[in-house]
Amino acid sequence: MFSQVVMPHWGGDCMDVDVSYLKEHDVHLIKVKGRLDSYYASELENAIEPVLRKAKKIVLECSEVTFLSSAGIRVFLSLMNRLKRRGGGLVLLNLGETAKKVLRTSKTLDLFFHADDPTEAVRLLKGEK
Repeated sequence: MFSQVVMPHWGGDCMDVDVSYLKEHDVHLIKVKGRLDSYYASELENAIEPVLRKAKKIVLECSEVTFLSSAGIRVFLSLMNRLKRRGGGLVLLNLGETAKKVLRTSKTLDLFFHADDPTEAVRLLKGEK
């Protein structure tokens, strides 16, 4: 579904971020790989700031997130709130069991739309069920 896109890349030692744009659905796909701890969460924020200037709808692909701390959750919440204020939204795609457990434990999982496939994620952003 997201194969027809340009993919700029930002990478670090313990985290990578790939950004894609699916024009027909006006959705940005951000693939996050690695640790989302206090250091790399701020790096993620810096890496996606240019996307946030123009995006309203973001799918955050999280299947390769290996660690999620409260700082990572803060980034997710901040991103979601910024997008909502502009009439958009955020979907967490392919959350691994470790990330889901952290979100459940912190009682934040239900605050986010989350999906297991890209088609479902786009539907959630469009407000479809």
